[in-house]
Amino acid sequence: MNSRPIRHLQERVRTFTWTSTRAMFRIAIILALALASICVIVSHYLINALGKGHQSGFAAVGKGASFFAEHAGPTGVKLAQIISARRDLFDPRCLAPLERLCDTANVPSKREVLRTFRSAFPNEPGERLLEIDCEPIASGSVSFVLRARTIRNEDIAIKFLRKNVKEKILIDIAISRLIIKLVSIFPATKSVPLEEIFNSFSSILIEQCDMRIEARNMIDLSPLLEIRIPILHDDLIEETSLGMEYINIRSRISSEEIPDSDFRSYALFVLREVYNMVFVHGIIHGDIHPGNVVLDDRNNVVLIDFGLVVRINQIDRRRLRCLFFGVITGDFKLVSSVILESASSIPREINTTLFEASVERLVSTVRGVTVGDFLVTEFAYKLFEIQRRFGLRGAPSFANAIWVLAMYEGLVRARFPSLAFQSEALSILMKPYHNQSRSVLR
Repeated sequence: MNSRPIRHLQERVRTFTWTSTRAMFRIAIILALALASICVIVSHYLINALGKGHQSGFAAVGKGASFFAEHAGPTGVKLAQIISARRDLFDPRCLAPLERLCDTANVPSKREVLRTFRSAFPNEPGERLLEIDCEPIASGSVSFVLRARTIRNEDIAIKFLRKNVKEKILIDIAISRLIIKLVSIFPATKSVPLEEIFNSFSSILIEQCDMRIEARNMIDLSPLLEIRIPILHDDLIEETSLGMEYINIRSRISSEEIPDSDFRSYALFVLREVYNMVFVHGIIHGDIHPGNVVLDDRNNVVLIDFGLVVRINQIDRRRLRCLFFGVITGDFKLVSSVILESASSIPREINTTLFEASVERLVSTVRGVTVGDFLVTEFAYKLFEIQRRFGLRGAPSFANAIWVLAMYEGLVRARFPSLAFQSEALSILMKPYHNQSRSVLR
């Protein structure tokens, strides 16, 4: 696969300058979004504290957040999609306007649709396509999806990259990198490899700009998972467009119309697939928000949108398995060994006895808890805090797994708080643990 366009974009990120009018405009939007996000969070908890008489304010807060996010472009929409899944943290009335952005953000005009379509397929309809529906079936700040019919009379979906999205992502990355550098000054963040984590994540964001990479992600994951993944049309894969089978989507699995018993079954199925991606295959769908985990008309769970896919190498997968196995079984020495093994720097004078005691206290507070009594990000923060106290520099390799597990947690925590996520992990962790985990720590 030709990676030259992606390398070109990465080079543009490194050599970015702030002098253009477009850059200054984007900076203003991102800063406004940051301020609006703070206002939304403060307003949410203020309304909650005032009591039932002020509860109608939640909807207004959600609408305001949705407006700002949609106009902030890719970064704003992505943040809104992530927050929209957290019914365990925010009032549903506040999140309802944000949920719309999971599949109907920045709906393109018919003129934009036609211009984009003709740019990607100048000879269609006619050669491969019989007809095209100009009304998008889904849209976001990075791409939109149209329904079409091939000359073989097959219904398909075609995903198109939006105009100028590469430049928007480029500017967002540059702005975010500046923010990361500023945050990294504070002592509390010294143990967290923020820049390394951000560099890894920004590369994935850039890869969204090439539909051929998304096609490769789908091809790699399809034979590894039981979950349904759309079948690609090889003759419709281009840098700016991606053709695949059309799936009649019944609803999201998070829909309130899904009975609780069915939702729990779907949630368990998706959790096992997530664990397989993280611990076994090392190819992980990195965008598991409500709009990307859906049901088809036969009630099969379908995973869509593979623009954000992260990959974890074999050594880091083994370390992750050891870490999770140690937490689940209470083996704090194993957890401590993984942290020390993966740290990018260890002070010579570290007191390993006190370090292990701190890890033991943390592990004892989370061992055996269900998803309703656990927060992935809170656990990760406490783990980084222990590293900071002992002068360790955390490794960025676990960040992608933390990200994905936190997104899954948002899907299920409010509705399935009794989910025993630790025992579910054991069935996958046991075999590789006995065969391989200790060898990683030698």
